Parts: sequence; structure tokens; C-alpha cells
Amino acid sequence: MATKKKQDDASKQELRRKIEEDTEVFLKSGGEIQQIPSGHSGVNAAKPGAKHIKLGNSK
Repeated sequence: MATKKKQDDASKQELRRKIEEDTEVFLKSGGEIQQIPSGHSGVNAAKPGAKHIKLGNSK
């Protein structure tokens, strides 16, 4: 019976393999990976308090 450590290592290896496979498929289908410099954010500072998700019908 495998120890928890070995099971965790196997799970991590499987996850890494899946991520690599998914990334390869994404890139081959024309997808691009954009590298964002450290310190930058996807939050628009020009609109403080703006949210990416809006709930309800309010305007």
C-alpha cells in the first residue's frame, strides 16, 4: 500500500502532466500565453471599486 506522501507525489506528477498536455493543445490551437510583468494587475485602476462581475439588473 502506498504511503500518503507517495500518493501525493503521484497526484502532483499527474497534475503536472495534464497541465503540460492542456497547454500544448491550447498553443497548437492558436492560443497565446501573455506574460505579465511582476507587480502588474488585471484590475483597472482607472475605475476604483469596479467589479468584473455584476449581479442584478441595476445600472
